[in-house]
Amino acid sequence: MTLSSASTRTPAADGDKAMVELQGVTKRYGDVEALHRVDLTVRKGEFVTLLGPSGSGKTTVLNLIAGMIVPSSGRIMIDGRDTTTLPTNQRGLGMVFQNYALMPHMTVFENIAFPLQVRQLPKDEIKRKVTEALDLIQLAHVAGRRPRELSGGQQQRISLARCIVYNPALILMDEPLGALDKRLREQMQLEIKRLHAELGITMLYVTHDQDEALTMSDRIVLMNSGRIEQEGEPDQLYFKPASVFSAEFIGSSNLLPGVVEVADGGSLELRTAIGTFPVPAADFAVAHGDPAVLLVRPENMTLTQGPDATSVQGIVEDSILLGGVVRHFIRCADRSTIIVQELNQPHRPSASRGDQVRAGWQPAHARLLPPSGAVMKPIDVKPTMENATMTDKQKTTMMTDTTHSTSRRSVLRAIGAGVVGAIAAPAVFTGRARAADKAITVTSWGGDYHKSVQEVFVEPFTKETGIAVTLVDNGDMAKVKAQVQSKAVQWDVIDAPAAFATSGAREDLWEPLDMSIIKPGAIVQAGAPTYMPMYLYSGGILWDSKRHPDGKHPVDFAGFYDVKRFPGRRVMRALASETLEVALIADGVAPKNLYPLDVERAFRALDRIKPHVSKWASTTPEQVSSVTQNEGDFSYSYFNRVKNAQKAGSPVDFSFEQTVNSLDYFAVPKGSPNKEAAMRFINFCLRTDRQVDWAVRGYYLPNTVAALEQVKASPAKAYLPDLNNGKNAIVNAEWWGANYTAVQKRYAEWMLS
Repeated sequence: MTLSSASTRTPAADGDKAMVELQGVTKRYGDVEALHRVDLTVRKGEFVTLLGPSGSGKTTVLNLIAGMIVPSSGRIMIDGRDTTTLPTNQRGLGMVFQNYALMPHMTVFENIAFPLQVRQLPKDEIKRKVTEALDLIQLAHVAGRRPRELSGGQQQRISLARCIVYNPALILMDEPLGALDKRLREQMQLEIKRLHAELGITMLYVTHDQDEALTMSDRIVLMNSGRIEQEGEPDQLYFKPASVFSAEFIGSSNLLPGVVEVADGGSLELRTAIGTFPVPAADFAVAHGDPAVLLVRPENMTLTQGPDATSVQGIVEDSILLGGVVRHFIRCADRSTIIVQELNQPHRPSASRGDQVRAGWQPAHARLLPPSGAVMKPIDVKPTMENATMTDKQKTTMMTDTTHSTSRRSVLRAIGAGVVGAIAAPAVFTGRARAADKAITVTSWGGDYHKSVQEVFVEPFTKETGIAVTLVDNGDMAKVKAQVQSKAVQWDVIDAPAAFATSGAREDLWEPLDMSIIKPGAIVQAGAPTYMPMYLYSGGILWDSKRHPDGKHPVDFAGFYDVKRFPGRRVMRALASETLEVALIADGVAPKNLYPLDVERAFRALDRIKPHVSKWASTTPEQVSSVTQNEGDFSYSYFNRVKNAQKAGSPVDFSFEQTVNSLDYFAVPKGSPNKEAAMRFINFCLRTDRQVDWAVRGYYLPNTVAALEQVKASPAKAYLPDLNNGKNAIVNAEWWGANYTAVQKRYAEWMLS
């Protein structure tokens, strides 16, 4: 990993002036907020990288600046002009894409000359500018070749030259190196950095690769769930992350979740599942009883001989040689893994698999972070002497009654399975006491879904039982695991998709369901001892009914894959789950014979459709909006999303001819402080009247037989798939729970190949 400090080039005289400004920019797709009130400034001559996972909003920001989409609210300024609604060709910018976008019938010279010809420059000036651009990228010797005669790295340099040849004030780059191998990527990183230093052009670069961001950037803007998580110079984000998300996304991390305690003498310690450790000075408000996370980078840990205050004991599970360094993976008593990274020194004895060792660190090299999902609120609050001299009884009282000064900005961020949710609830880690069985916290998926859960389940439950329910945006498996392992569980009911529910059960994160409380009666799809299926949602083929009237679009998966019968651009999910099922059914596998999935056969089918894919949709709203915005002709998505788009006036339609149906589950995290109330809430949600209301409002398939019979007798029947017709499939949660990580990794690599 290479760390770039602040730029060493000499800034232009106007370097402090803004080239790009986003002022309170929000972007919504139906009921989902893909970008939430983003404020961002890019100075002239600066190289800024938008970094983040798929679905974080980074490409949405780039497309908004480029004028490819229009914000739902807010303002976009480029070089002092309001360009919020200005067409792309009037914004004075250039773009470099991952797929090069070179014209195969033109030579290299002609490709670079093309934007100048469009601008009707004189031939002599075009020749001079193209020659200068070729000299700049050191490829004058290939001017007469066609793109197919060049390497990937050369094609990307030509694409860059075509962009800079007309001297735009701003260049936007959307993951331009994603299609290159590791060696070429590293070469191109240095090449782009060199060109930026020589030309002084403002560059805004999008990537999910942390090494690219650290190597090339003057400043990194880290995005998460449609918001800016943290921004700063590369070394600041690496050495001083403001959140668990920042620490995990940039660099490797050892994260020890726990609870802050006041030690003798007034100093603070963190009690974790593997020990109690001194707490370094925090950059945020922290008090006794607060949940927090200790960060220690692997390179700051060493294998030690004896115990001390900042070391943990474990067994070496594996050691991996990475050239100049060795990484040891140490399994601790609680089954968590600590990573220790040491220099590879030939004559130095090293640990071997199975050795019992201690991994230690210097307290000054650790960093205290807010709990997973929260972001630092930089207030320097020291522990008071009153806290330091409390009796044990007073300390216990403080642990349950202390309230935080946490603001709404410190709420947990939704980073669920491909969903970008809107923040609409107080922070989960409130520190407030909750009277037993008088208040519970339930995770939700944001947007209209959140509103429906509130109206269908939460409000009637509270009215009937007196138990208050707080809805918070859904967290991922890592957040649940951190709460359970630190014994600081704050969520009582988890709304979990299939792989989440089953993998959580495998890791022993769920409480056994109390079936003396939960009495669903006859259910359609069975659950497990630790998680209860609540409803099914249906995925199928969708299209724009104006562009593709009846008979001109596929209605089943075989038709979706039949590009001769139904020519057009396909939009594909960036997630392997359901995508592999669709591929296999299209290839002739009967839905009843899908599992275990024939992964090799699925990828062979995917290879055939790949040349016709115009977009990989990383979020559910994108699967729909890509069709409504004419980025693709046919897509796969969920009926409830299509129905919401129809309500908003979009001419999009959906086929129930063939569907893949997934279950959504409720589970109770192990150690929930309100298990009984959580079980009562789950039982309430399974009541026939609640299931019927949920199905009618949300266009879902209820999972109790009684509710299903009622819905079949109502007008909502038109929106329900027939699970008995032999053409529809149900996702096997157990299979995905066991295979998701490996299959998704392969799918992600395949998309980039």
